[in-house]
Amino acid sequence: MIVLPGDEVNVRIPRQFSYTKDGKTYATVLGTIENGHFVPYEFVYTPKLGDVVVGRVIAEKKRVAYIVDLGAYKTAVIMTRGLPVRIKIGDVVMGKLEQSDEILSNVRVLRGGALIKIHPSKIARVIGTNGSMVKIIKEKTETSIYVGYNGYIYVAGKNVSKAIKAIYTIEKRAHIHGLTDFISKMLEGGKNES
Repeated sequence: MIVLPGDEVNVRIPRQFSYTKDGKTYATVLGTIENGHFVPYEFVYTPKLGDVVVGRVIAEKKRVAYIVDLGAYKTAVIMTRGLPVRIKIGDVVMGKLEQSDEILSNVRVLRGGALIKIHPSKIARVIGTNGSMVKIIKEKTETSIYVGYNGYIYVAGKNVSKAIKAIYTIEKRAHIHGLTDFISKMLEGGKNES
């Protein structure tokens, strides 16, 4: 079933693809309902207040702020005043978009791992229902995974390449039913991801 922006949706749909009005949920993006799941078509990430994002520091602005690439049509800003962490150009950071959709707060510097990018429309599948998918990947690969709504994911720990392979498999197979079981078996060595 095809879902158009503005259509009422009666299945669970991630908040970045929907809005609620009068107790009803409506889609904000084009997608389909397959096997009881909403699958969004490709879209461009639009920064929103409250989103947790991951990005790379690309510039410093007159010692007042750092500019962060979010892989979106605009960047974010980290104000240096009162910043409890030391940041330098090239660092990967995670934070929450607050005050406006461009200011990052609760900033954390991520070091010792790898930054990857997937399509933002697949982030909900990487996280899974109540964090189930990302939890499986973390446990089976002994990694720490930091997921941004903007499509950037930072992976650090013991089996980084195995975790990244699982994430890319999720991106490629986001439309299939039973994906969590598939990934779990793949990480145990029981399935080939192709």
